Amino acid sequence: MTIAAGALVAATVLGLSITAANRDAERAARNTAAAAAAESPAVPPSPSAQPSPSAPTVPDRPPTTYAGSIAGLGASIAVAVNGRSAVGYVCDGKRVEAWYQGGTTDGTAFTLAGNADGATLSAKLGQGALAGTVRIAGRDLTFTAQPVQAPNGLFRAVEQAAATQAATVVGWIVTPDGQVGIQRRGDEVAPAPVLDPASGTATLDGRAIKAVPVTGAPL
Repeated sequence: MTIAAGALVAATVLGLSITAANRDAERAARNTAAAAAAESPAVPPSPSAQPSPSAPTVPDRPPTTYAGSIAGLGASIAVAVNGRSAVGYVCDGKRVEAWYQGGTTDGTAFTLAGNADGATLSAKLGQGALAGTVRIAGRDLTFTAQPVQAPNGLFRAVEQAAATQAATVVGWIVTPDGQVGIQRRGDEVAPAPVLDPASGTATLDGRAIKAVPVTGAPL
């Protein structure tokens, strides 16, 4: 064999050896990757985001005023409801009165806070009537109120004769049986003047004043 032929044979053998080595390396790499995949724990899919709970739907009712009496107090109560908001008023026509504001999250149960310390009103709507408990003058008293139609309802007027005087706030509860109300200026309390519910007018200290129906929207 010539030197040239021997070199050719050696080169061929070397090339075959390199090719075989490459195949062995690739096979070993594949086996290693497969073994690693088998040993690795499966990653669970991430949980999908859950939608946040929406607020309860309030039934679509027209603004309604409920009026009635409070057992054990000799006073009247009116609650005007407008969607999620409500305004209440308690009055005995002499000295006891309180305004309440609040609302509902479900259109059935109402929670209101009063303008006096500790005064609260909670009620539930059922079978067309509003019934619950009102706290006033440190007492918890029950009531039931029925819907009333205009010109009956709950009315309010705010008058200020002079910038240096406290405003006079007058509230009226008007039902088919009559009306009751109180006027308050600071700590001074007196029965309210007679209100003409059809026109919403009354006379206070010799002046004509205008009352507006309370619809249940925040005051």
